[in-house]
Amino acid sequence: MHPADRARRFFDDTPEHAALLLSEDGTIEWANPAAAVIFSDNGLVGRHVSACFAEEDVEAGIPEMERTIARASGLMEDDRWMRRADGSRFWAEGATVALRDGRGGFVKLLRNRTTQKMAMETLRNQYEERARHSRHCETAMATLAHELRNPLASIKACGHLLERLPTGDDRIAGTYAILGRNVGEATRLLEDLLDASRGATGKMGVHVESIAVDEMLRTAIRTAQERARTPRRVDLFLPDAPGRIEADPLRMQQVFVNLVGNALRYTPSSGRVWVTAVALEDNLLVKVQDTGIGMTPEVLVDVFQMFSQASDATFSGGLGIGLALVKQIVELHGGSVQAQSDGLGHGSKFLVTLPIRQPSPDAAPAAIG
Repeated sequence: MHPADRARRFFDDTPEHAALLLSEDGTIEWANPAAAVIFSDNGLVGRHVSACFAEEDVEAGIPEMERTIARASGLMEDDRWMRRADGSRFWAEGATVALRDGRGGFVKLLRNRTTQKMAMETLRNQYEERARHSRHCETAMATLAHELRNPLASIKACGHLLERLPTGDDRIAGTYAILGRNVGEATRLLEDLLDASRGATGKMGVHVESIAVDEMLRTAIRTAQERARTPRRVDLFLPDAPGRIEADPLRMQQVFVNLVGNALRYTPSSGRVWVTAVALEDNLLVKVQDTGIGMTPEVLVDVFQMFSQASDATFSGGLGIGLALVKQIVELHGGSVQAQSDGLGHGSKFLVTLPIRQPSPDAAPAAIG
């Protein structure tokens, strides 16, 4: 068989390689069977090759550019999204080759490599996500070291002071108060980190019992205010809240102390923070809202991720642990949590939905996790 016949036989039989014979102006003069399959079009011949390109590439003059480069250099290799007859797209690897037989024209060869392209995109996204998470971890560890340095320095100073104060000195009580407050702050930071780690590995447990909604929220607000060391008012509205829900009281305190504390941290003294609770069918819906600095769409995407932080020149960004812990606890109770914001300067809103009753037939307290 003549080599030309063998080549023609290859293009007729191959299921993967589309071949288009183009005139000088880009009109398709011949297409092999694979081209009809790959482009889902049996009427390619007679049409301009630009019909096979994405609209934005046609507007950018890519079909003409490919032929111009191929005419000048003999070959133009190009990988890009191509368009089928139904408008769908596929990723094509291929080349445009100039014919030097005196009549001119081109052969455009390509393969559908969409699967490989998507696999590469997935791997790249995974790599970028891991790199971003690694950066978050590094930042969080540095922040944790900084946050712990303050209470530990106070603890050390108090220890030195207690060594020098005589027994019965009135300053001992105040020194012990500072000591206790800073030990508690350091302990809380470490406990949040440990709890978040347990939640991430599925090892967090909760102990469900019947708890009063108003008492749960009032206690959380008071605790958040004490930790923030601010007398700022937090308004609580209970227009249609259920009297009680079945949940772990300690874990619920972690949820709402973190949310209210977060609102206080990112809201200036002239701003407002309020909490609303209502019954929504068989669920409790709690909204924690503020008029603080708000969040950008980029921050909203990762706000519940471990070590995710919203940095601001005026407000402390925290460790990026609290909201990840909130999500873990709420989902462990069969609920959900959402973050909303209209952008920087427009405040934030967190919506927590919890089932009023856990799906357990036992009336007695039950363990989950």
